[in-house]
Amino acid sequence: MKVSTIRELLVQAEETWGDGVVIRYKSGKGTVAEKNYTDLRKDSEHFSDLLETLKVRGGHVALIGPTSYEWILSYFGTVNSGSVAVPLDASLPAADVCELVDRADAVVLVADEARKDVLEAARIQCPKLRYLISMQKTEDGDGILALPKLMEMTILAMRSCEDPIAEEMKKTGLTTEKLFKKKSAMAKIRRSVEEIGERQTRIRPKFEITSRHKINLMPQRYMPDTEVLLEMVDYKNFPTLRDTPRGLDVMAAMRWSAAERILIDEMGEKDRWNGFAPTLERMKRRMDSIEWDKTVATRWIESLTTLGKTDPDMPYFMLTPEWQKKCLNTALASWSELKHDAILYAKQPMGAECGGAGPPDPVTKGYVEPDTAFWSKAIQLLDATAKVIDDNGLGSERIRHITQLVREEAEFLLRISRKELQRQCVTDEEYDQIRVLGSRFEYLSLDMLRDPNQYLDSWDNVQGPDKNIAVIADVYTANAINNPPDRRSILYEGVGDADEIYVVVEIDGYLYLTRGAVFSYRELKRPLGAPRLTDEEWQKMLKTSPDTGRQKWMKDIIVPLKQLPEDDERMFYSSGC
Repeated sequence: MKVSTIRELLVQAEETWGDGVVIRYKSGKGTVAEKNYTDLRKDSEHFSDLLETLKVRGGHVALIGPTSYEWILSYFGTVNSGSVAVPLDASLPAADVCELVDRADAVVLVADEARKDVLEAARIQCPKLRYLISMQKTEDGDGILALPKLMEMTILAMRSCEDPIAEEMKKTGLTTEKLFKKKSAMAKIRRSVEEIGERQTRIRPKFEITSRHKINLMPQRYMPDTEVLLEMVDYKNFPTLRDTPRGLDVMAAMRWSAAERILIDEMGEKDRWNGFAPTLERMKRRMDSIEWDKTVATRWIESLTTLGKTDPDMPYFMLTPEWQKKCLNTALASWSELKHDAILYAKQPMGAECGGAGPPDPVTKGYVEPDTAFWSKAIQLLDATAKVIDDNGLGSERIRHITQLVREEAEFLLRISRKELQRQCVTDEEYDQIRVLGSRFEYLSLDMLRDPNQYLDSWDNVQGPDKNIAVIADVYTANAINNPPDRRSILYEGVGDADEIYVVVEIDGYLYLTRGAVFSYRELKRPLGAPRLTDEEWQKMLKTSPDTGRQKWMKDIIVPLKQLPEDDERMFYSSGC
């Protein structure tokens, strides 16, 4: 993409390399500091804000000193603010510098501490200068300001400026009506809003056809997975070599090795687009920097990645590549539900409910997938969700009661998982609790769905799309300029009807063929001009085409059947749920 200003260059560099190191420098004896492209872009913008705060934006700013990070950010911040940078030879005598500063009509002098002699001389010999700034000093003194302190104060001041209209009304004393009619005041407000937008907006269209800055009635929050979807597309080649991202990109960016292996080895994404590997590496570094415990939504995403982690104590079937695919399928389906949901609430953890054959006089025995890391994360997620609900006054006794019951079930599943991994005996009472697990979660789900004065005793009483687990969400619009019109599309992530899963497990020294239910992850593209799919339309589509959106990388572990086998009590013992 062509650039015409240094600011555009910095923005494009950040989009391309992000947290890649742009400069290394000595920060002390025996220590080396690093700055990445995001740091450079942000710090230079803060210097621009500093000039605005000092009321010298648009004036001449002189800079002197050896090449350093402070010099670079000061230079970029000056030119990006619309001011004029006056770089001076670092080896000039102080007297010559003062003469040049005066001739250049500079109003600010920014000097490296190595040339503090220049600052001292300029304080006396350069009357036109309004501000003297030392790049390294930490405290103001003798008429010389400390750049680090100024930057810190500027950042705090800009963050506190959340209402530019109120600020302008306070300054001018104008009413709202008069303010909106005054062009100069509205121009200031516009600049303030744009500056806030530049600082706070991380995700933007790669091709900005309309205004760069927009005001939304209901703005959307930044989500790390959305940044991955945005970046994992080829915007440079004409035509594009990768027009849409994939759900697998999100899991690969979060360092799920199985997802990366599928993308590269099975799907050939690296061969199709030479920018795939470096972009994925950049997204990995970006995801590493995310504070995943900040919101319930990010906790949800982060908890899913535990499904991809293995432990030597796990049973054999959980250590196979096929099981990794099953876990990816589950994680991506749950992630699709997150993309679909507009409201976050206490989501129930899923436990597999299974029966099996065994000794001559069998009892109904169940098996819990012993993924202790996941069940622990699920409990943490429940607690975090409950806290958000209570902190915002959204809870009720019924919600708190249901959340507590779900937590107790998750704790039970964690306890059974630990027993299975440690080869401890599961008691008859615990097997009985596993046996009714399905009906227990059904009851809790119905209780969450019902109205306050409504009684739901089965799913037959539930109307609308909530009755079905199949949901769909459009997550990416492939309408970039370098994408030919006939290839422009909408990417959907969804969940299909549940699949049945069969696993051979060991219970009390016997091998059982167990049966349970598993999510069915779907991903598909539809033409850009087609109406956006609703859940109802998606569920109808699955009735006529049940395999719509099923992923090819799952074919190794999926057996298509024309008709599901009927239960045979001689082989399968029903859980009674």
